[in-house]
Amino acid sequence: MKILSLVVLSGITGLSALAQTQPRDSVRAGARVEIAYFDVHNQKLSSAAGADHRVETSYTDSLKAAVRAYYSSGKLRSYTPYVNIKRHFVHGRFLEYYEDGQLHLQGDFIANKRQGDFLVYYPDGQLRRRDHYEAGQRTAGECFSSDGQPVTYFEYEQKPVYPAGDGGSLAVVTAIQHQIHYPTEALRYRLAGTIKVKFVVDAAGDVRDASVVGGVDETKFAGATLDAVRQMEAEVLKAVRGLERFRPGQRDGQNVSVAFSVPISFKIQ
Repeated sequence: MKILSLVVLSGITGLSALAQTQPRDSVRAGARVEIAYFDVHNQKLSSAAGADHRVETSYTDSLKAAVRAYYSSGKLRSYTPYVNIKRHFVHGRFLEYYEDGQLHLQGDFIANKRQGDFLVYYPDGQLRRRDHYEAGQRTAGECFSSDGQPVTYFEYEQKPVYPAGDGGSLAVVTAIQHQIHYPTEALRYRLAGTIKVKFVVDAAGDVRDASVVGGVDETKFAGATLDAVRQMEAEVLKAVRGLERFRPGQRDGQNVSVAFSVPISFKIQ
């Protein structure tokens, strides 16, 4: 698949996306393939029942793989090539499609760094955005209206912003820790450590789907101390669910759900 030059793209902002890129929807014969199903909030499901989309990971070897996501209709949704999937290192061209097969976006990575043009299209194939990258750094960017006219530039992805502190992850962690009460039993057994929690900030800015990542190794605790650890986990989840509403994250100007994962520390002073 060839990359069109910047000179050509600059002069033809309305070029049909389908004419530029064809779907990569085939899997190499004999490849090991793992299949997973996800709901509309990108939460993993145990089966295909109720799935919004499925994700197929086909391995070339233990590290190199290609990940394809499919709409519930079976149409290709995205393609991402990994040179090291364990470290999430992307290498090559990634693609996303509208459900009708029209190209939505494309971009290139070299050793997990963006390189060249990142292009986003309207459903009719009209160019919506062109960002240019060199070694992972954006060097130019422009956005267009649906009729091809330049508009004020805006970031493609914007993280949710918490209404306290700097609005970032540190502010979120601080807000959670301020709401936590050290369980009496945990103090009694002098339990300390870090609990990692994940949750989703949805398109309205509300927090949902909070859960502890990994959980406790029950073989390392006796009954009473295990109960104390469970109380610590419950305190963290209660605090997360009590977070204020965020300013929603955005992707290409549209509000989207964004997953968070933060570590919460328990320390005995």
